[in-house]
Amino acid sequence: MKNVIAIAILFTLWSAMPTFADDFDTCRLNSRPEPALAACTRVIEHKQLKPADLARAYYHRGTKLLKLGGENLDLAVADFTEAIQLRPDYGAAYFNRGTAYLSREDYDRAIADIDKAIEIEPPDNFSYYQNQGLAYSRKGDYDRAIADYNKAIEASLWEDPFILLNRAAAYKRNGDIERANADCRRAHELNPTLNC
Repeated sequence: MKNVIAIAILFTLWSAMPTFADDFDTCRLNSRPEPALAACTRVIEHKQLKPADLARAYYHRGTKLLKLGGENLDLAVADFTEAIQLRPDYGAAYFNRGTAYLSREDYDRAIADIDKAIEIEPPDNFSYYQNQGLAYSRKGDYDRAIADYNKAIEASLWEDPFILLNRAAAYKRNGDIERANADCRRAHELNPTLNC
């Protein structure tokens, strides 16, 4: 009887443990950082993982770390770098590493990575151009920032008021007050809670 109970307890504990597939899904899909990070780490530590799947696990863990920000940015950069080493054509990993560099105020690296992402991915992702525009703007290169914001607006499926506000700020710093005001007015029309 004791053996039957012990086997039942072991089976219950074993069946309650997350499987590799559960961990991979949690790593990819869970928006809560703590369980997602733990699941991603378990996936990364799996010994039989194919390089493409390992790259995805590093990428997803990096995205969770990027969202946490602060001291996690260095860890995010390391994970995106691992993903890129495993899969050099991983445009999203370049973009997110560039975004982490942008958050760390390392604008030259941010621009280089986002350029690489744009080279790899189809050039219709407006967020790539928007973040690159932010990096150029923060470097003080407002002409290039405006050019990227223009591409972001062209690539977006809707008129994004935040891109307009960023472009307005670049126009203003470039001395083009008329265009800056026009973008501000339009951003406010699209989202009345926004003001320049």
